[in-house]
Amino acid sequence: MTTKPNLLHVYSLVFSTFLSLVSIDTALAGTQTFKEPTLKSTDGSIYRVDRCVNSKRFPDRCSNAATEEAANKFCEVKGYKYAAAYNWHTRPEQNAWIWKEGTEPPHKMYLRTFRIIKGTGMLHDVVCRD
Repeated sequence: MTTKPNLLHVYSLVFSTFLSLVSIDTALAGTQTFKEPTLKSTDGSIYRVDRCVNSKRFPDRCSNAATEEAANKFCEVKGYKYAAAYNWHTRPEQNAWIWKEGTEPPHKMYLRTFRIIKGTGMLHDVVCRD
């Protein structure tokens, strides 16, 4: 004896599967992953992004907190709110962008920008989110 599937049960399964797919799509819509992230300078040169931060707020300029700040600032520059995930790796020394924050003479203004340095710890993947 075979039983007929309950039509309400079938519709319920189809609808819940649809909702799952929609929520996955919505969650991914506001994210972007940047592999080997770079920024372009005003002269058109493209440089990798260093994981360290030049700031009095980070005495250990290459700490986990500083790396998180660098990833967040990269995402902000790209038009996102923050870095949902990131990782870094050591590379041979190269020109790179570093987040610099603080007072810089002679202008005595509060400087918050990326600067070019020689670096070795580069952001490898950054997932930016709205």
